[in-house]
Amino acid sequence: MKQAGELVLYKNNYIKPDPNAPPRRGRGRPPKTKTSLSSAPASDVVVSPPRSRGRPPKVGDPDAPAPEDKTKRPSVSGRKRGRPKKSESGGRGRGRPPKEKPAPTATAEVGA
Repeated sequence: MKQAGELVLYKNNYIKPDPNAPPRRGRGRPPKTKTSLSSAPASDVVVSPPRSRGRPPKVGDPDAPAPEDKTKRPSVSGRKRGRPKKSESGGRGRGRPPKEKPAPTATAEVGA
């Protein structure tokens, strides 16, 4: 009967469909309606070019002086910017350091 359309599954119950009921909407957000350019008069429609992707280029001031050459200057502290590189053999190893053993001390035996 379900395949014939005589029964409809609604909230885990089979019921007879109401002939006057509107069709049920599907799950999820409905798709956007696409507006066609052919439906509007051509004189009223202003078509803009598609937007380019990415960040727009900077527009320079024509009255501004020419930019100076950006050469690499050494920083004041002498270090590079950012997080320092991890050195391969530097400093500490991985994990907890081993417990240091006390150095053997020479005991002086006092002879009679």
